[in-house]
Amino acid sequence: MSRDRDHHHRHSTRLRGYNYSQPGAYFITVCTHRRVRMFGEVVGVEVRPSEAGRMVQSTWDDLPRHFPSITVDALVIMPNHVHGIIILTECPTTSTLPDAETAPLRPPTVGEIVAHLKYKSAELINQARAAPGGDVWQRNYNDRIIRGAASLDAYRRYIALNPARWADDDENVKRR
Repeated sequence: MSRDRDHHHRHSTRLRGYNYSQPGAYFITVCTHRRVRMFGEVVGVEVRPSEAGRMVQSTWDDLPRHFPSITVDALVIMPNHVHGIIILTECPTTSTLPDAETAPLRPPTVGEIVAHLKYKSAELINQARAAPGGDVWQRNYNDRIIRGAASLDAYRRYIALNPARWADDDENVKRR
């Protein structure tokens, strides 16, 4: 079967030439596969997470344990997508984790962090719904490099206010 390369070619949304493992803050958005609402519901201005939404939250909270040179900041888990802020700090030269190998550490990329979030949360969700290998997340994710304190505050506000805007959100497929 032949593929139409122009039709199926996906263009990267990453900033060309940018080192996504360098210290800084990054705003990410990841959507569920086919925008399926599985993470909860928005009631008024509040998100009421489902079991799957709580699994995404626990995976998010666990990211710094897996990647010691990051801090997780604001997060909102919407019914069919998540927005979050990841802060990469200077990577230590060796691991401080018990039983870690003594090989030098390299900083993770934003892509590796998002991949881990998607993999681990999907694994938990699929175990809970007895659907091994089931689709949870869309193929890619969106990111923005946050430059400066004012921009960081603006993204934090965006995340905090996201549930209140759900009725008008493009990700709210019931609205369409």
